[in-house]
Order: sequence, then C-alpha cells, then structure tokens
Amino acid sequence: MFRKDIQIFRAVAVLAVIVYHFNVQLLPYGYLGVDLFFVISGYLITKQLLKNAKDKNLKFSVFYFKRFKRIIPSLISSSLITILIGYYNISLEHFYELFRGLKYSILFIGNVFFAQIINYFSIDTKRNLIVNLWSLSVEEQFYIVFPFLIICALKIKKIKVSYFFILCFLISLISYSELFYTKLNFSRIFFGFENYIFYSPFTRSSQFLMGSIAATVSKKNLINHKVIKYISIGLLPTLFIFNFQSFNQIIISGIMFYLLIHETHIQNNIFNTALIHIGNISYSLYLFHQPVFAGIRNHNYYATRSSDNYIDLDNIYLVLLVLSTTYLVSLINYLLVEQTYRNVKKASLLNFKGVFFGFTLIIIPALQITMIPTIYSQDVSTNVISNLDINVKPGTNYLRNSQNELCIDKDNLSTACKFGEGNNKIYFLGDSTISSLVNGFINENNLEKYTIIEYTRSGCYPVMNLCNFKDGSQFYEDIFSIKDSTVILGGIYPQDGIEDKYFSETLNRIIDNRNNVIIIGHIPSPKFDEFMFYKKNGYYLRTNNLEHYLQEKTLNISLKNNINQLDITSRDNLSYVDVFDVLCNSQGCNYFDQNEFLFIDGSHLSYLGAKNVVEKSTFLYLLGKS
Repeated sequence: MFRKDIQIFRAVAVLAVIVYHFNVQLLPYGYLGVDLFFVISGYLITKQLLKNAKDKNLKFSVFYFKRFKRIIPSLISSSLITILIGYYNISLEHFYELFRGLKYSILFIGNVFFAQIINYFSIDTKRNLIVNLWSLSVEEQFYIVFPFLIICALKIKKIKVSYFFILCFLISLISYSELFYTKLNFSRIFFGFENYIFYSPFTRSSQFLMGSIAATVSKKNLINHKVIKYISIGLLPTLFIFNFQSFNQIIISGIMFYLLIHETHIQNNIFNTALIHIGNISYSLYLFHQPVFAGIRNHNYYATRSSDNYIDLDNIYLVLLVLSTTYLVSLINYLLVEQTYRNVKKASLLNFKGVFFGFTLIIIPALQITMIPTIYSQDVSTNVISNLDINVKPGTNYLRNSQNELCIDKDNLSTACKFGEGNNKIYFLGDSTISSLVNGFINENNLEKYTIIEYTRSGCYPVMNLCNFKDGSQFYEDIFSIKDSTVILGGIYPQDGIEDKYFSETLNRIIDNRNNVIIIGHIPSPKFDEFMFYKKNGYYLRTNNLEHYLQEKTLNISLKNNINQLDITSRDNLSYVDVFDVLCNSQGCNYFDQNEFLFIDGSHLSYLGAKNVVEKSTFLYLLGKS
C-alpha cells in the first residue's frame, strides 16, 4: 500500500538518523528514527499479510521472496561499496572486522555481532562503517517469525485480530525485564543488559507490534481530529532534540501509532514532494550514509588535521558536497538496484546472478580470512604454529587460545592462556602492548623449555593500586599467588607516573615469592598508525623524525631512572630489558623492517616487531640467567 504521509514519516525517520550520525549535537536523539521505522514496518507488513489472507493469497514463499527482493540486493551493493571505502580508510585489523560484520549482517544476525563488540552510543560507532546494519537484522528476525503470528491470529476465531496483537504486545513488554534477560541467560549473546535492550529483537518486537495493532484496530474507537494530528506531527522533531525525562522512545512510538491509524492528508507542494522522494529512497539512504560518514572520519583520523588531504567537515561547502554525494549514490542505487530487483517476478539464479556474484565476493573472504591480507595488501606477518592450538586475532598480534578466545583480559589466572609444556614457568603481566609482545617469544624451542602464561589487562600497567590491581581483587590475589617462576612485566608507563612505594611493594612481594622479575623497558612506538598515514599522505609521520625520537628517548631515560630509584630488597632477582635501541638509533626511530611495519597500529607490535624486540634486546640473555 502507498500512503503519502507514511513516505513523509519515512523521510523524517531517515533524515533524523542521518543527521544524528553526521553530528550528534544537532539531533541528540536522532537515532530514534529507527524506532519510527520499526513501528511503520510493523504496520505495513501486517496490512500486507492480512490483505493477502483476505484474498486467499497468503503464501510464505511469496512473502519471503518479496522480503528478499526488498532487502538483499541493496544490502549487497552497499556492502561492496563499503568494502571499497574500507580498503582506503581503515586498518587491516578493522578490515577483518568489516568482513566479519558484513557476513553476520547478510545472515541477519548483525545485531548480535554489534552487541558483542560495540556500544552504539560510544565514540567507536562514529568510525564504524556498518554499525547501522544492526537494525536490518532485527527487522528480518521479526519478519521470519511474524507470518506465523498472522496465521495464529487468523486461526483463533474467538478473539479479534487486534486483541491478539494487543496480547502479543503486552507479552513483549516482559522482555524489558532484567529478570527475563537473566533467566534466559542472554548475557552470553548480548554481553550486557543495556546492549540487550538496544539490540535485541525481543525488546524491539513491541515497536513492530504497535504497528500491527495500528493496522488492525478500529478507527471508530479513537479520536480523530486534524488539530491532534498536526500537533503530533509538530511534536516529532522536538523528540529528536529534547529529553522528555527519558520517555522519548515511548512518546515517539505512541505518536507514530496514532498517525498510522489516522491518515494525514498531504498537500501537493514542493516541500512535501521532496520529502516523499526522500521517503522513497530512504532504504538506500540508510544503507549508504554511515559508510560515507565513517569513511571520511577514518580518512581524517589517519590523514590528520594538518594534512592537505584533510576533509574539513566544519566547512559548509564540503558538508554540502558530502551530503550531495551520499544522496546521489543512494539515488543511483535506488534506480539501478532497488527498482530493478523489485520488478523481478521469478526467483531464479539467472534473475539474481548479480546479487549472488556480489554475495560471493563478500562471503568467501569473510569465511577464508587468510585471503584478506592479500586483498588489503599490507604486509603484517603472524606466527601461527599449525601443529599446536596457537593462533592470533586476525589483523593483530594478540594471541588466542584453542577456543579462539583472546588471551588478554582474562577474568582470573586459572583461565589465563597457557602455552608450552616446559618445567619453567614464565608469566607475562602488563597491558595490551605486552600482550602484543608475547607472540614474539612463541616458537617450538621455547614451548619445549617453558610454560608461558599470559595474564594481561588492557590499559593497565601491572602495579598495585592501578586499575583492578587492588587489595581484595581477584587480580591482586592471583599475582601474589605466583611462586618459583619468572615474571615479565611492563607496558605503557602512566604519564602521571606511579608512586614509588606501590611500585616497590609490587616488585618486592613478587620477588619474595621466589620469583625472578624482568621489567620490559619503554617500547618506542609511533603512537600513530604509520602505514595508514603513509597510505593517505605518501610519507611517514614519526619514522626517522628527530622530534619524535627525542620524545621517546626522554621517556626511556625517565623509566630507567624510576626503576633504579626504587627500594628493592633483592636486586639480584630483578632485571631490566632496555629495548629502546632495537627500534631507535642516533638518527631516529625506525618502525619498519624491509618495508614491513613493526606495529599493527600506533602502539601494538606486529609479530615481526615483537620478534625483533625479543631477539635483538637482552631479553633472551636475561631469561637464560633467571
């Protein structure tokens, strides 16, 4: 069915989301445009299925084929464009994640994927090329189940269809309960109650069902007045801007519910015609706006503001150019993809050969991840020992265990990753920079001599009273339970320093447990992704940069002096590995070895970088002495 007012509501919804993703300050609650889409979608699908049932033409195959034509072709075309944008604007690690996200989104479980990796309201979403695809997965999950609800509604003769949907709606409200979330153990899927509320098809089903109720309820029982309708329409934009005591989502869904029941007469003028046009291409706009915006943000992040290649989004002319480009790409997709496949009458491989070819281009690299570095053309070597259950997270140098779980940020020492079968135990303590170092020590010879345990924490230098290293914590108990071993610790030393008494006490207590301690000194790093910067600008920012070299040298000397001044009871059991000279000389710091980048980003070592630090410093010598 086609209603001009619904197309305008679609336009309002997609424009709100676009503005929100472009600049959250302009529309702080613009993301609620998705809620409008869900209510509208529930209304239209219910109307369509009930009409088919009335005409004796309700066939699941026809319904799912229409959904396929509507959703998949444009999702594939936008995904291919997104991969192209990602190739030029994201690092190898994020390129892997892009293919993973597209794989799950095409299989309509993208909402679960995003719930596990990202908070929608965090800064990370601004540079994520496909975070907008979560809502498609929720929508399609609902569509898979909904035809069966329609059948149930029609089979139960003793209850009106509208009453049936009201009952379903009331049941759906139970899903907002934390008890419901806990009892069904959804923490394993959504990794947090807030993410569950936002990404879950259970909580979102209430909005679809509001649309279903609007499609079946009798208009006679509700007040229908022009003034109320126009007040409701006027109130919609304010809900994207102002906080109505956190009831924005309920109010906006309620307004959409009322406006769907009572059709609004739309006058034929330029403004309304433009909005109807935006509503018509809203799906393509929704698909393409995020990769364009996020691609520019990533470009600017790696190009830096001082570069001539920087795209200044404070410049009104560049903003208009970006918005115009987004519109034109969406319009072309609407005309060439959406419209083309909507008119296909028969489901056959021949009719959808372009779609399946595009699907293949996406899904094969997503399943065969070893292809991705070849596609991306960045040389970052990894150490994978095929006869042992040791591998790394793709695009990084972070080790994973046999269950493919990251070794960093384990809850306790008993679940920490262990490699090797040697009698001598080596514990690696530190932050993510140390986590990226461990792989450089992994080889078959060392795995025979040592048992290597990684117990690292993101962003936490392993000294008492920092992060969760506090009396009474699990981490505290675990660290001081280590005995008769070698403990290697280090990381990015906090800029505001560490109180000497806590540093000394940490080292003394570890040493008192008959351990030998090796401190990894300051690891020089570009603090910026040199590979991506070169990709954008054609030269390196920090490699062989004298100013940067002097800054790193100062940090290295400062850390060495701090260690030397500590009150250590037994210096015979304490060693210090100075790794500065591995990456730097009097000419500057060099973060490449035969054109291979020694870091996976600005701070974390690649496998070759870790191997160089281990083998070219005094690390192995000191380890042999201990």
